[in-house]
Amino acid sequence: MGFLHLVLFLVACSCTAPHHSFARHAPPAVLNVQPFNLTEGPSWDGGDFVYFSEIYANRIHRYSLSQHTFEVVFQNSHAANGMAFDNAGRLWICEQDTGSIVVFNPETGNKQTLVNRFNGAPFNHPNDLTLDSHGGAYFTDPAWDLKRHKKQPVNGVYYVNQHGETTLLISDNDKPNGILLDRHEQFLYVADMGNDSFKRYTVLKPGVLGDGENFAKLDTTGVELAAPDGLEEDEQGNIYVAASNGLQVFSSDGAFLYRVALPQRPTNLEFVNPQQTQLLVTTNNNLYLLTRQ
Repeated sequence: MGFLHLVLFLVACSCTAPHHSFARHAPPAVLNVQPFNLTEGPSWDGGDFVYFSEIYANRIHRYSLSQHTFEVVFQNSHAANGMAFDNAGRLWICEQDTGSIVVFNPETGNKQTLVNRFNGAPFNHPNDLTLDSHGGAYFTDPAWDLKRHKKQPVNGVYYVNQHGETTLLISDNDKPNGILLDRHEQFLYVADMGNDSFKRYTVLKPGVLGDGENFAKLDTTGVELAAPDGLEEDEQGNIYVAASNGLQVFSSDGAFLYRVALPQRPTNLEFVNPQQTQLLVTTNNNLYLLTRQ
């Protein structure tokens, strides 16, 4: 268990890191014994389970927070990546291999494709999504491999409503990846893994955005590129970014607060209790749980 010998670092900006920093407490706990093959898309169901995808093994799992056990929800997940629960308890899933946004009901086992084409062509490779309170979702659609994935003329950011009607919102990103609608639904955050940009767009109404602005400058300590991935927000409006050198945390006005270095590069993250004292992080092989008091 070599990870126990690794130190959790705090890298702060010129200001003092907030008292609620995860980095001031115990190192992260690894939750799994056997290694996974690229975990992503953690999504808490509001109760005992956290669902996550294992991309290269083509599976979706769930982890019991009380029993500390794992269960395969279904096989042949079509390289599922980003996921999110809606208020009805349904799991929205980005299926990369089918280029689809699907909705899965854990209670019934029913899975329905909401959308898989735009302007007559399949999507590239839907990566991540974030839901709003109007029954819709914003999602990113990069093409990582131009030969295998490029089906749309742009690497876009889209909005799909509950009826499957889809609108292209952003077309000038390189490799849009992590996406987050803030808790007040005023801003949409988009992390671009291709050029290290981290932008924020004003939400004018569901599925309609204002101009984007550079929200924050990502920290590149120890790496050439931050390569931002999944995003999360806490109750104070701080924004968490999974990056190549760990979790980076920014205030709601874009000021860099601190960085948490992890044993493996994080891919995505999710708070898994109402108090937001526990943060589950997916990585290449492991799931980590960060706890603060």
